[in-house]
Parts: sequence; C-alpha cells; structure tokens
Amino acid sequence: MTNFAFVFPGQGSQSRKMLSELRQESSVHHVFETASEILGYDLWGVIDNDGEGALNQTKYTQPIMLAADIALWHWWCDKTHARPAVVAGHSLGEFAALVAAEVISFEDAIKLVAKRAEFMQSAVKPGEGSMAAILGLDDSSIEKLCLQVSSDSEVLSAANYNCPGQVVVAGHSGPVARIVKDA
Repeated sequence: MTNFAFVFPGQGSQSRKMLSELRQESSVHHVFETASEILGYDLWGVIDNDGEGALNQTKYTQPIMLAADIALWHWWCDKTHARPAVVAGHSLGEFAALVAAEVISFEDAIKLVAKRAEFMQSAVKPGEGSMAAILGLDDSSIEKLCLQVSSDSEVLSAANYNCPGQVVVAGHSGPVARIVKDA
C-alpha cells in the first residue's frame, strides 16, 4: 500500500446512534467500555438516548469523540496490517492522534479530554454561547460580518480558520444566529 495518513476528527463529527454498526466488534466495545468505566457514565447511553441533547454538550461530546476515534483506530488495526505513515488530528482529534502514535495512553487521554471538556463547558453558561461553520466566504468577509453583528454586550469572532472557504465563528448566541442568517 502507498503511504497514507489518518486524520482524526474533532467535536462536531458526532451523531446520534453513531458506530451502531460496529458496536459488537470487540475492539470498539472494549474502548467504549474502558472509557465508560473511567468517566463513570455510559457513553453508549448518551449516544443512543440523546433526546435531551447531551451528545452536543461539550462535556459529553469530547470524550465520546475521543472514544469513537480510538475505537475506529483499533478496529482498523484489527482488520488490516496497513498502518499510516503519519497520524494527525483536527482540534480534539489531536488527542486521538497522540494515542494512535502511542505518545499517550488512551486511559490518560480520556481523563485529560474529560477535564478539557469540563473546563470548556464551564466557560460559557448554557444557551449563551454558540459556534457555526461559515462556508464559501473569504476570511476578511467573515471577519467584517463578525464585527457587524457584534455589540458591546454580545461578541462574535472567527475562532477557527479550517481551510480556505470555511471558518468557524464563536461567541454569544445572538450574533452567531445573525451571522448565519447574513452569511
């Protein structure tokens, strides 16, 4: 096989019932079982019973995404001898890349990610903050729109320049809603 890379996704890649088709695979099951034991709650329960929106709460999303990334990594390793020449991660996915590269253990990573998520969630009161990916506009247009929809009491700024034509904005919920409409 030619050289290839694994790029692990971050927050925002989660979905209800994700990985249901691989749940019975022993490698996938083991990762989720280990994470659930360390964290003290059932990750599958959050994924499956997301009527309250818990899956999109940072404190749950981030550990679940790390577990999903590593479960898929282990599943891949069980199914093939092909290994990537390099691993990388987008935002939270960096932790999965570190685990896959054997720089840090999954057990330590899940604890770090849970703390990271807890701190991030506590930084903004529920309902007061939001994020959105803006597609198809150049960076300077998005930055100008952020200024236009912001006020002294409600701010919005470009938070992540993912690639040309895709910028994530973050701030108070009101300006996020306004920029989505205006963009």
